[in-house]
Amino acid sequence: MDIHVKNISYVYQKGTPFEEHALSDLSLSIPHGIVQAVVGKTGSGKSTLIGLIAGLLRPTTGSITVGDDIVTAKTKKIPFRSKIGVVFQYPEQQLFAETVYKDIAYGPSNQGISKEQLEERVLQAIGLVGLDESLLDKSPFGLSGGQMRRVALAGVLAMEPSILILDEPTAGLDREGSEQLLYLIQTLHQQKQVTIILVTHQMEEVARLANQVVVMEAGTTAFTGSPVELFGDRKRLERFGLELPSITKLIDKLNQKANPPIPTSLFELGHLVSHLENRRKGSRS
Repeated sequence: MDIHVKNISYVYQKGTPFEEHALSDLSLSIPHGIVQAVVGKTGSGKSTLIGLIAGLLRPTTGSITVGDDIVTAKTKKIPFRSKIGVVFQYPEQQLFAETVYKDIAYGPSNQGISKEQLEERVLQAIGLVGLDESLLDKSPFGLSGGQMRRVALAGVLAMEPSILILDEPTAGLDREGSEQLLYLIQTLHQQKQVTIILVTHQMEEVARLANQVVVMEAGTTAFTGSPVELFGDRKRLERFGLELPSITKLIDKLNQKANPPIPTSLFELGHLVSHLENRRKGSRS
């Protein structure tokens, strides 16, 4: 399902002394099946945007189209809400059930499916996030931080969403946990071909995962394009207050001596190593 955000604005506490304009005349198109990154400084409107796309908020003006469903300020029931899964920042804090099984099963159990279908959904979801079925009878609160986050993600995946929104998915995780979760997101995207909207402050995640990136600034879009386009303009990055991914900084240093220069479009270490190895073999021949 394609997503089209057209000329939306959103005002918190409209008509009161505390009125706050969070979004203003924002437009954005997200084709089905891509990884869309959303970045920007705190207060730029990222959370409000994903709240609107998720169907948790209605726009003050403008419209949001998800597939064939259109939502405006006058829409009473948001039809696409059940098609979108949201994994909020620190989702493990939302775990509540006695066992991992019950936590994963909670969402889909409200969709009116049979007991057999529910069990199938739970088993499939825990497999997708790379956890062993032996954990299903254990308390989620006895797991590691990374495992708890995977359980929370499994609970969303068990509802079989067409669109998955991830809000700072690696926040608070150590390097190993972050790496495992990023690999999981890549694998999920490849296997399920769901649309993923990734809200993050980490440029490494943008470079590694995203097909398209939008930079939010003062409640609207300041840039929309590919990671290569974003990271290729250093002055624009500086203006947005964004940093280069670590691997791009490394390539910049290598390019002080490399001739011809190494492409700065290489965003994974494995790809960089392969490129250097192929270059070394070519120089030998």
